[in-house]
Amino acid sequence: MMFRLRNPIQRYAWGSTEFLPRFLGVQPDGTPQAELWMGAHLSAPSLALTAGGEIPLSQLIAGDSERMLGAAVRARFGEQLPFLFKVLAAAQPLSLQVHPDASQARAGFAREQAAGLDSTDPRRNYRDPNHKPELLCALDGFDVLSGFRPAEEIAAVFGAFGLPPGWVERARAGDVGKLCAALWGLSSAERTALAGSLAVAAGRGGPAEQRVPREAAFVRSAADRYPGDIGVLVGLCLNRLQIAAGEAMFAPAGLLHAYLGGFGLELMANSDNVVRAGLTAKAVDVDELARLVVPDLAGSGVLQATADARTGELRFPVMAEEFSLSSFRLVGTPVALESPGPEILLCVDGSADVIAADGRRLALGRGDSVFVAAAEDRYWLNGDGGIYRATVGLLERPAG
Repeated sequence: MMFRLRNPIQRYAWGSTEFLPRFLGVQPDGTPQAELWMGAHLSAPSLALTAGGEIPLSQLIAGDSERMLGAAVRARFGEQLPFLFKVLAAAQPLSLQVHPDASQARAGFAREQAAGLDSTDPRRNYRDPNHKPELLCALDGFDVLSGFRPAEEIAAVFGAFGLPPGWVERARAGDVGKLCAALWGLSSAERTALAGSLAVAAGRGGPAEQRVPREAAFVRSAADRYPGDIGVLVGLCLNRLQIAAGEAMFAPAGLLHAYLGGFGLELMANSDNVVRAGLTAKAVDVDELARLVVPDLAGSGVLQATADARTGELRFPVMAEEFSLSSFRLVGTPVALESPGPEILLCVDGSADVIAADGRRLALGRGDSVFVAAAEDRYWLNGDGGIYRATVGLLERPAG
């Protein structure tokens, strides 16, 4: 049981006008296209192409969850696909953000439901009761902020921007949780003044550009889009990572992070819960941030995939039971795969055939995707191109 997917596009302001149209082989329409969603999240499910027409993937799964998900996935996650797969096209920085753990998500969702907040209310942080660990994999490079720098580095950067000595000493003291709480707690006038001094120091030929040019470039870009946003200063407290094509990073619950720009894939638990901390025109919930941010949480750094000797599959470490990500470089030789649970396959370049056990064949080109039901327990890939495979981490076997 395999179904070609037609996937919704999310048109957020930070999206690129070019990346996704080029990937999908369509003409740009001049509007930002930020995310292509592949999955069954109720707010924007993919459409599965069936013999009876197009059906939302969430509806298809609900109608036959035993065959679509398999017994193990149903027993652990209920009647839902546990992951959401995205193509991410960021021309501008996404908001500085953090995600809840499972208990925080359930409590937050219940609290906002009881308060009667509509699902579209801008004050809402929790749009579902699920946590949202996520993996970002670059297709064409990605620039990110992830986790807090050591205290001495933060203090040195603050000093390079000429911040008042009190802020430099707070940074050097090493309690980054208190430091960020103090920044988020500033009055509007204080935030504007501090953010303004950063922008001046980051100017061309200014002191920060001479001492910390990469940080100065970040401030110029972010301050241009979000004048007066204290998130620009909080962003200077974070590690900067450059993720090359084929590499990845993992964001667990509690990790403060931001995706600054690039083109890649995002695989996450089936959730849309985001608590924003800056670099956004949307609401910043300081009290909720204080509950969620884990100051001493180290980011994953840059992750490399390792080869599975059985299939040649390049697989990233399984970091969450909801999902696992791997890829294939097909070179004209059929690859046999076992599928113990639901999967989504995405062709990122070239072409490929997905061949079912009964001989049915789905041809994929760049940007095409297919949902493979758990009942399709064995299938083949063949072609000349690149395929990414999203599976359930709970069922993944170790490489070897």
